[in-house]
Amino acid sequence: MKRLLKFLGYFLGAILLFLVLTISPIDRNPFEESEAWKSSMEKIEKLPFSESTQNSTLFVSWAKANITPKEAVWLPAYGLRGDYQSVHDSSFVSVAAFKSHEKELFILGIDLMLFPPDLVAALEEKLSALNLTKDNFLFTATHTHNGFGGWQDSPAGLFIAGPYEEELVIDTISDQIIATIKEARKDYQKGKLSWLEIEAQELTNNRISREGTKDAQIRTLKLQKEDGSIGLVTSFAAHPTSLSKKIKELSRDYPGVLVDKLEADSKIDFAMFSAGMVGSQSPNYKLAKNYELVETLGNAVADSILIHYSNDDSVSSNTLFLEHFTLDFEGAQLRIAKDWKVNNWFFEWAMGDFSPEITVSRIGDVLWIGMPADFSAEIVVDHQLDKYAAKKGLKLMITSFNGNYIGYIMPDKYYDTSKKAEVREMNWVGPYKGEFFAQVIKKIIDKVS
Repeated sequence: MKRLLKFLGYFLGAILLFLVLTISPIDRNPFEESEAWKSSMEKIEKLPFSESTQNSTLFVSWAKANITPKEAVWLPAYGLRGDYQSVHDSSFVSVAAFKSHEKELFILGIDLMLFPPDLVAALEEKLSALNLTKDNFLFTATHTHNGFGGWQDSPAGLFIAGPYEEELVIDTISDQIIATIKEARKDYQKGKLSWLEIEAQELTNNRISREGTKDAQIRTLKLQKEDGSIGLVTSFAAHPTSLSKKIKELSRDYPGVLVDKLEADSKIDFAMFSAGMVGSQSPNYKLAKNYELVETLGNAVADSILIHYSNDDSVSSNTLFLEHFTLDFEGAQLRIAKDWKVNNWFFEWAMGDFSPEITVSRIGDVLWIGMPADFSAEIVVDHQLDKYAAKKGLKLMITSFNGNYIGYIMPDKYYDTSKKAEVREMNWVGPYKGEFFAQVIKKIIDKVS
């Protein structure tokens, strides 16, 4: 009996020690009182955003390459799905390039669930050979849940994206991206920009709350070369989750149909898609299911662009800059109970680095902000940040998956009321961060305008 009691004592002690080391209370203090808030605001104020490049000539270009793996790898999302069994449609990397005077800026998009941080790190080591750095790039992804996995080297990454494919990510894909950047740089031509924004309420739903707001805008930046060729960079906020998790085929989901249809039009030579503020939005599942929904949604977005193609507004080309900066959060807040979270050291061991880095780019009148998250459009809509930017003479484009990932950024009103996974398990930043990010965006608008 004494041995049993002794064993139980050690066992309970070990559990208690484990809990002490791995969990702690959620920080529910108002964010305005935190050092993280103050330092983040100071950091934005001190960002060296470049002045406009008056009287300089804008050059534009683009390129694309097929990056479909030669051998099947795991599919990401929805748990342990295993390798894809066939290729329904191929995966690509796309580059839109801008050059003005000494400045060079690239929008780099990939047909994956996110732009993997490990891939960003691999690219950083290779970009120096091109006299480029990470600071020349805004990273984006289509967010297809049927792209290939194998891109996250962490214990949780095994569950999220399958076994780590180091050679594929670090060598093969990064080399293909470098080659695509080189290809884009070969054909810079004098260019001009324009902006197209179309409302498509019937194509997307708020997947968190029926009463919640949504962003239904199809936003497109049009690039035109001196020879008349046209490239389009489009963003939309409907989650690319048209396909059932039971479908084990490689596919770009609806962004693939959208891009293919645009490029099939005689007026358009290049198209790419960047996932928008997808955090709280889904496709309108009433339209169809699986590949029928992929076709319906992709064609509908493409048709909207083609119908309104000539209604674009010209965009000035005298400003071109890009900056990355990291918000000074005090660690992750992955919730395990109402008021308890996983400690940051344990989170980073399981998930990888927690790096809330934001990308801020200005291309003419277009302010493009890349978020390190599934970012919710409700935050922007409810705070009328589009209108706020417009008053400052800016067209606002916010995309998710910028090469870092810190979970879902959702409106604060859901934090203690919603049982959705996007609000509970996938919110890694804690309470009040919806308002935090809204104020960060507003501060950025003020700074760059």
